Parts: sequence; C-alpha cells; structure tokens
Amino acid sequence: MKKLSILLVLFLIINMAGCGDNDRPGEPLRVASLKGPTSMGLVNLMAENEGDAEKKRYDFTIVTAADELTTSLIQGELDCAVIPANLAAILYNKTEGKIKVAALAVGGVLHLVAKGTPLTSLQDLKGQTLMSTGKGTVPEYILTHLLQESGLGTDDLTIEWKAEPTEVVAHLKLAEKAMAMMPEPFLTVAEGQVEGLQVLPLDDIWKRVHPGSSQVTAVVVVRSEVLDKRTGEVKKFLADFKQSVDKANSDMEVTATLIETYGIVKADVARKALPRCNVMLVTGPEMKDSLSAFLGVLHAADAAAVGGTLPGDDFYAISAAD
Repeated sequence: MKKLSILLVLFLIINMAGCGDNDRPGEPLRVASLKGPTSMGLVNLMAENEGDAEKKRYDFTIVTAADELTTSLIQGELDCAVIPANLAAILYNKTEGKIKVAALAVGGVLHLVAKGTPLTSLQDLKGQTLMSTGKGTVPEYILTHLLQESGLGTDDLTIEWKAEPTEVVAHLKLAEKAMAMMPEPFLTVAEGQVEGLQVLPLDDIWKRVHPGSSQVTAVVVVRSEVLDKRTGEVKKFLADFKQSVDKANSDMEVTATLIETYGIVKADVARKALPRCNVMLVTGPEMKDSLSAFLGVLHAADAAAVGGTLPGDDFYAISAAD
C-alpha cells in the first residue's frame, strides 16, 4: 500500500511536469524561405510569431538564393524550408530520402503577356517571337510541355532567351508588338512600366491539360528526422502556415504591407501581384497528386531537373497533414 502511494505521488509529479512543458514552447522550428512568392504566404505568420518572444515557435529566415539554404537543410541547420518543387526532389535523391515534402506552398506563377497583338490561347504564339528567362530550367520545360499538349512545337515560334527579367521588360517598353513569358512579381513590375499588356496565366492552361492538378512552384520540405521526432510541431506549423496563407488571400492590404516590411517586394507591387502568385497550403493526397504529376513532366523533359529519378512514395509526407 505504501509503495502504491509513493508510485501514485510520482505519477502525479511527472504528469504535472509534463503539463508544464506543454504550456511552454520548446526549441523553435528553424524555417527558411526564398525572397519572392515563396515567402509571401508566410508573412502573416512571421509577424504573429514576433508578437510574443516567450511563445516564439519559429525561427524564420528569408534568403535570396536556393543555394543558401540547401546546405543548411542537408547539414541539419534548418528544420523546414519552402523551396522550389524540383529542388525538393533533387534534395530527396541527394540525401537518400532524408528530405520529405509536407505541403504545396505556391502554385503557378508563370504568365504569357502580349503587347499590341492578340493573346487568347497558346495558338496565338504560332509564328511569333516570345521572350523569356529560364532556358534549361523549369520555365522552359513547362512551356515546351504545354505547347506540345496544344499541338505546337518549339519550332512553331521563335523563343528569345534572356538572362534577366529586366531585359524582357526593357524590350516590352520599346516594342510596338511583343510577346513574353514572365513570372510574378516581375509581371506586375512590367505592368507598371508598359501600358496595355494582355495576360494569359499558364496555370489555367495547365489545369485544362491536367485536370485536378496545378503547376507547383514551391513546396514545404521537412527533414525526416524532424518529422519523426517533432511530428506535432510540424503539424502545428502547417496549420499555422495555412492560416497565414488564408489571410494573405483574404486581406491583401495588410499582407502587402508585411511583404514590404520583410523586404520581399514593395507593397504596391505585392498588392497587385498576390492574386496571381497562387500562394497556398495544400497537404495530403491532393498535394501528392499535383506534385507527382508536375515532377513527372519535368522528369520527362530532363531527368536531372528532379535529381535523376522520380522520388518514391516516401517522399510525400501525407501523415503530416493528419
């Protein structure tokens, strides 16, 4: 009886200590994202996270180039990151499955634009000259795929590849007639300098070709070790991220101000670009269906674009959405 009483007291002490720990946040999750649409859906959460230092759940970093965070992810200096979709597949292959994808974060951001000439479908590109950046990378693979699905080939038009979006904008300003493929937020910048641009979202065309799917610009990745040991915290992060994205899409005025505050782009650009940046937080089977279809297109264009081989089923952290 005496032993039972001692055990009961110990149980209560341990239980009380456990409750106290749950009330206090542990080590913040270290999260990185890229400057641009990749970070836009996070800014509301970033601002909320700064509100109370004692309850800080996350340590956020915004970088300007993907190379800045890939090493940190591999070496365990980051827990989660929002990165280009194909880079997630590359890291999965490079680390032999130690990087998982937990959610889609940004959909299609590529758009066709035209000045002084009709643009209602891809058929309008036939016989035209199209300017773009991204030769040998994802934008080229998306364009080539959608042209083929529309019965066209790259030999049906002339594509002039530019090194920087600013070169495309400069040409649009000077030309009487021109066509280009541009990502947001550079498209919004162009609209501020060039009057009368027509816009055709490539994501609309993608969805007609791949019903129930979408282009995937960026995803949320988590190191496998973190996903296994801190599952609850990862799920909480995804839930908080979802709320931040919902606010970004419903309160663009506040979000645009925060986007400028965090040095991503100016608020007036963010305000116009946000609706076409397709910030989202999609998990579960829908995430897997869209991403696997998208990576399949990239793999068919160039296997190196996804790290050589398509990721296995364990790449998709479906359980993180439960």
